[in-house]
Amino acid sequence: MEEIIVSGSEETVKPIITMLMGISQMLNNRDIGQFVGEPLEENIKAVPSLLTMKIVWYSAKEPPFQAPVGKRFIKAECNIPDVYKSKLKWETIKQLAGGANGYEWGEYLALAKLDNNRQMHVRGATKAIASKQLDNMLELTKAKVTSISVIQLTKAGRRASGQTLEIKPARIYPANFIIVNSKKIDATQQRIYRDEIATRKLSTLRGDYAKRGSQRIPLWTDKPPKDYKQILNNAFNIDVV
Repeated sequence: MEEIIVSGSEETVKPIITMLMGISQMLNNRDIGQFVGEPLEENIKAVPSLLTMKIVWYSAKEPPFQAPVGKRFIKAECNIPDVYKSKLKWETIKQLAGGANGYEWGEYLALAKLDNNRQMHVRGATKAIASKQLDNMLELTKAKVTSISVIQLTKAGRRASGQTLEIKPARIYPANFIIVNSKKIDATQQRIYRDEIATRKLSTLRGDYAKRGSQRIPLWTDKPPKDYKQILNNAFNIDVV
C-alpha cells in the first residue's frame, strides 16, 4: 500500500489529489523502465521483438524491497526478446529465475548475442553461476544464440580504491516481471488516430508497431496472482484501429 501526503488549503489540494489519482490509474503498477532507459542503439538496429519479457530480481526476498541498515540493496534485471508464449507459465518463469532461493549475483557477466541483433545478459557470483542463469533465461526466447561470452568485471578507477563500489557476491531473488506485446499496425491509420493511440499505446521508434505492456507481475509470492490468465490476455490483446 502506498501513501502520499498532500498539504495545503482545500482549494489547492483537491486538483492535486485528482491529478495523483489519474497518474496512479495510468501507471497501474507498470514498470517505468519499460518506457525509459532502454538502449537506443539496440532499439534502432534490432529486429522488432513482438513479445518481450523483463525479469527483475532484488536482494530482498519480499516486500518491503529494501536492504537492512548498513547493507547494500541490489536490483538486477534481464530483458528477454521474442518470448515463447507457451513458456509463460508462472511456475516455469519463477523456476528459471532461480526459484524461491534465488541465485548468487556478483562480478561475472554472461552475455549472449542473438540472431535478431539483440542481447541478453545476467551476472553471477562465479563464471558457472552466471553461465547457468543465462542458459535459464535463453530457454524463454525463440531467438538463436550467435555467441556467448562470460567475463569477470574488474575494478578500475574509483572501483579500485572505493570499498563501497566493490562487487561483492549477494543472493538475489526473483521479484517480478512484465510482458510487452507488440503488433504491426498500418502507419496511415496510426496517423489518423494518433490522438487515440497516444492515450492507449506506445509506438516504437520505427513508427509502425504498437505496444501494450502488462502490469508488474509478482514472482516473490508462492503462487501466481489469481487473475494471472486475465493479465496475460490483456497484454496480448492490442486493439489497433
